[in-house]
Amino acid sequence: MSIELILPEAMALLVVTASPGPATIATSLVSMQQGRTDGLRFGAGLSVGLGFWGIVAATGLGVLLQGSAQVLFALKLVGGLYLLWVALQFFRSAIDAPTSVAKIANEGR
Repeated sequence: MSIELILPEAMALLVVTASPGPATIATSLVSMQQGRTDGLRFGAGLSVGLGFWGIVAATGLGVLLQGSAQVLFALKLVGGLYLLWVALQFFRSAIDAPTSVAKIANEGR
């Protein structure tokens, strides 16, 4: 490949990578609201997810998923169950939060 072909693609990749998107905004919000550690965890989770889909695309598994309705359904089902588990953890922590706030308030007296 010649530099005339590579340079425009490299510039486009740089612009797309440097431009803020929903993931950048979400990571910034998590970092500002919950602290650096949670922001780093959130960013790491995004990176793992993007890496996973990059591997799926690079290995051609995307074509397999499009061609096999059963495999795609199983992947959607596992993803949905994971989201339900995350929601359950969220609600459990919300229920426990008032107790921990009350404990902190009582310890200050």
